[in-house]
Amino acid sequence: MVVRWLMTKQNKVYKIGIQIIAAEVVPAAIRVISGSLVDSQFRRAFIVDDPSSTDENFIITTKGIYIDDR
Repeated sequence: MVVRWLMTKQNKVYKIGIQIIAAEVVPAAIRVISGSLVDSQFRRAFIVDDPSSTDENFIITTKGIYIDDR
């Protein structure tokens, strides 16, 4: 799956344009377990199966969730 565009508005309306390139895509909610209160809120995400590997998945979500050494 490739995210072509993602739009979020203040009233929590999410619109996304995607291109499916994986056989299995699962919607998910993720959050960090350390950091500020804002960081610990759940975020929308996709878990994408890697067709070239039997044991790898990718997580696609909004920016800011990954920080080195978190």
